[in-house]
Amino acid sequence: MRNHNTALLLQGNLRTLLVKLSLPGIAGMLLIALNGLMDAFFVSRLVGQAAFAGVTLALPLLVLNSAVTSMLSSGAALLYSRQLGRLEHGVYGRVLLYQLLCMAVVAAACLALLGCVAAKPVLYSSGGRADVLQHATLFYKISCAGCFPSVMGLCISGLLRAGGQFKKVMVITGVTVLLNLVLHPLLIQWLGMGTGGAAVASVISMSVYMLLTLRLFLRLHPAAITNIRLQWHAMKEILLTGLPALLMQLNGLLRQFVLFRLVMLTAANIQQFTFFAAVYRLFSFAAIPAMGVLQALQPVLGASYGAGNYTRVKKAKSVFCTGLVVLMVITAIPGLLWPQQLLLLLLDKATLQQAPLWCFRLVLLVLPLMPFASTGIVLLQATGQRKTATAITGTREVLLFLPLIYTATAQWGYAGVFYGLFAENVLYSGAVWLLARYAFTGALRKQQKYASA
Repeated sequence: MRNHNTALLLQGNLRTLLVKLSLPGIAGMLLIALNGLMDAFFVSRLVGQAAFAGVTLALPLLVLNSAVTSMLSSGAALLYSRQLGRLEHGVYGRVLLYQLLCMAVVAAACLALLGCVAAKPVLYSSGGRADVLQHATLFYKISCAGCFPSVMGLCISGLLRAGGQFKKVMVITGVTVLLNLVLHPLLIQWLGMGTGGAAVASVISMSVYMLLTLRLFLRLHPAAITNIRLQWHAMKEILLTGLPALLMQLNGLLRQFVLFRLVMLTAANIQQFTFFAAVYRLFSFAAIPAMGVLQALQPVLGASYGAGNYTRVKKAKSVFCTGLVVLMVITAIPGLLWPQQLLLLLLDKATLQQAPLWCFRLVLLVLPLMPFASTGIVLLQATGQRKTATAITGTREVLLFLPLIYTATAQWGYAGVFYGLFAENVLYSGAVWLLARYAFTGALRKQQKYASA
């Protein structure tokens, strides 16, 4: 018999599931975002501005670690949720956990080696000098050397969320954040470890996170790593299914680099550059809740598809997309109505007086468009359309973002950055919505044709 969580994913009311699964997912994502801010905050307050600059310089390079983790985590989670409607007693979960363990060891070893060898020259080429370079190198090396707990812990939590264990994962995340909050000042100031203490605090916290998630998973899947062998096919499936997540992370890094470089070239003064940086940070933070809803959507789509309930797959995608649009509208309203009050959180009054507030409002209008693309990608991944999902995420920057953003800035200068961002998101959201619908309908017809034959 299926367990309670699996039954909910397969038979529960979709609107109820939207709320029940999304709220813990959103809370978990906000906690993770808060966790990521601690390094910069405590280093700035307890070590100094050079250390703060060094940590800030190193953080973008850690996107590679995050991208590899996202690939393994999302790939395994989507495969696991797809099997919930087919297999019992956690057999597939045991297989995936062992494959993830082996892949995480290899990935962490490669990332650690890269961090130790390439840290200083890469950070130097990124603009690090003198004390800033020293702090950045120390932080980056320790973060890479101790990345295994983070990679493995987030992969296990992905499997747990795929099985509907959102609340328990959120509690574990909360415990980790509190531990990190205590360890940062303890290691940085009281034990005199400085910038290295910030990195060590994160490594220790993620080690506890890994152990807690592993303990929970083993309780739900007894003897999870016994009598299991390496399965190259399963590893390949994890990598290929999670490849769109990797590409989205790396594309985000490219997008950030291009945008800030174009702003630097087109801004008339430092105030315009600071304004864009504030807009970018507020927009990124406003988009965080969407990730919680998408994490909730993945197991619902995967389990329903695995059980052969294609009508529920289509309906679930529609319900979650509608709910996410409403959430993003609610999130955007404060910025649309009171942009000055929000921007004052990051900008001084002098900078704000010269700021083009309509640009902030234009960027916020992107938020309600995002669900059409993001839910479409999740639909493709969850239903086995990995090639289409990979093609879409892999070509977005080349086919849409780069041509539009460079054309817009060439035509309108600084304002063109905002015009280009809005136009690119409109076209991308519409294109993904149509492609996902077409691909899913085509796959469904093939399934029906195969079944009738």
